[in-house]
Amino acid sequence: MGSNIVLCVDDEEVILNSLEMELSENAEDYQVELAQGGVEALELVAELVDEGHQLAVVVSDYIMPEMKGDELLININEKYPTTVNILLTGQSHIDGVTNAINHANLHRYIEKPWEKADLQLTVNQAVKRFNVDQRLAEQEKIIKDMNEKLLGQDSYNVEEHLSDEALYDQIYFSRFYQSLNIEEKHW
Repeated sequence: MGSNIVLCVDDEEVILNSLEMELSENAEDYQVELAQGGVEALELVAELVDEGHQLAVVVSDYIMPEMKGDELLININEKYPTTVNILLTGQSHIDGVTNAINHANLHRYIEKPWEKADLQLTVNQAVKRFNVDQRLAEQEKIIKDMNEKLLGQDSYNVEEHLSDEALYDQIYFSRFYQSLNIEEKHW
């Protein structure tokens, strides 16, 4: 699987360069990509996802030509609901922020000019949240698959179910087994 992507979207190149420089400086588990506007951002996202990357975080300006930041975040949230969205703007537009909160699952709103440490901390925490959500989704899928297998067995009695500890052991073993290479699995 590809890397986590933090996409910064703004119509001003100076702002984009500043975001890239500041976020790349302390990037813990992501790579920074840039787009000048909403249309370019959507095209870039489609390309990155096709290449196997995960869109972890979008940091978008609000005031942009063609497509405002809240519209972009709503569009991204519809296609990639696990992506963490951050709205960045120098002008407080309560309608845009409210729209993003209500329809784009807005994680945070940051005003320009931002504090460098605050921006870095916010983005790093957003990437960590994305990673945790991804791991939880994987574990839920493992549990669902195990339950479906158990229910599909003729000898399975619905009243006899695994304890929490036994279920945890099964998940742990399953993840451990998946981490082994082919030679280790044969052994």
